Amino acid sequence: MGKVQNRKDSVEILSKYADVIYKKLIIFLAAAGGSGAYAIKFLQEKQMAQYGYLFSVIFLLFAFGIFENFMRIKNIEKKIKELINE
Repeated sequence: MGKVQNRKDSVEILSKYADVIYKKLIIFLAAAGGSGAYAIKFLQEKQMAQYGYLFSVIFLLFAFGIFENFMRIKNIEKKIKELINE
């Protein structure tokens, strides 16, 4: 019974961790969308192109954060499957 309880606790902790990552992911997605939209808008105007490049860099940073968080969620999913299959 103790091993089953430890598995349940581990799965619960991992799911809470995934919830935190998911909330960060939503913020990153919104920020990436906004910065990407501004990058496109500013790059269309020659006078504002420097801001467009700045927003492009910001977009790429958020895109990297999104990718990293997806990888973390994928790792948590693997760990949960391993705990369930034990």
